[in-house]
Amino acid sequence: MSQNDDDETTLKIDEYRSALCAAVLCAKTIKQYNVPQLLRDIERADAFGPLFQPTLWKDRSKAMLEDKALLEAALPLWRMAEKLEALQAAKELSSDGKA
Repeated sequence: MSQNDDDETTLKIDEYRSALCAAVLCAKTIKQYNVPQLLRDIERADAFGPLFQPTLWKDRSKAMLEDKALLEAALPLWRMAEKLEALQAAKELSSDGKA
């Protein structure tokens, strides 16, 4: 293996770690918000908005659909943050038991 190959491997490992850290940060950031509830709220507004606030619903419905698509894309990160929190809690519990 040449020095160039070693450098390229190191760069790939660094890029992998950086991307993973960025993904974890995004997950932890989005976890601050109750994404499933926000999606339910959008569904409710979409169902009842035309009945109770037709003018407002008409003005906001397209933007609301875009908001919903963005929140749906964020939902897997929100779920992953839930898993990360559970793993961290389990890790802390197991380390407490060893002390």
